[in-house]
Amino acid sequence: MRLVFALVSLVLFVSSAAAGLLPGQDAYLIRQEAHTLPNGSFRQAKAIRMERPQAGTYLPGVVLVKTRQSRGIVRNQTTIEASPLSKDLMSLQVADVSSAFPSVQDWNVARIVGMDRIYRIQYSEPQDPFDVCARLMDNPDVEYAVPVRIHQPFLIPNDTRYSSQSWMQQMNLPAAWDVSKGAPTVLIAIIDSGTDWSHEDLAGNIWTNTKETPNNGRDDDNNGFIDDVRGWDFVGNIS
Repeated sequence: MRLVFALVSLVLFVSSAAAGLLPGQDAYLIRQEAHTLPNGSFRQAKAIRMERPQAGTYLPGVVLVKTRQSRGIVRNQTTIEASPLSKDLMSLQVADVSSAFPSVQDWNVARIVGMDRIYRIQYSEPQDPFDVCARLMDNPDVEYAVPVRIHQPFLIPNDTRYSSQSWMQQMNLPAAWDVSKGAPTVLIAIIDSGTDWSHEDLAGNIWTNTKETPNNGRDDDNNGFIDDVRGWDFVGNIS
């Protein structure tokens, strides 16, 4: 249960803000009041500045809204009954209002952190979700309103044999690929008995010493190694 509290506390304890867009700025504020989390830790009051996201990074025609009062578990509705928010929803030509967490198993726990008050609202009025959210912040029943961000999938290589390489998952490599995507300026030295540089995964990425002429028996770039075009055979050249 502690994990649930930790995860949802980042978004569920946000309270209402100054009305609409900030003067002369493409942003609005969500004010987070001082509060105590269910695990007993205290959070200071702060204001969260919501900048307009880049085009294409959030879904059109849908917003997430958290109401101040519990309105029950809503599914497949077109309004939120008994809420001052219902008037604003009418102007948006709402197609669906549903709980943002339809798969919750224990609503007693969900209510503690206000998950029962978060709704996913889909509408057909041609209005940008960011502008809709800024306007909904004027509503006395709205604790916060935010666009629905588009989360990109994790970065997985386009290797057709990836599914058969179980060690990739065992080494937690997908998590590492999301952090560091690599760059052509990064050089990796491989100390091994040999490298098949013509392999399909390496041919286009293997480093080549362009200052060295292959197989002429000379140290063309004067770096102390003869014919080090794609590395150097220390064993063969020294022993």
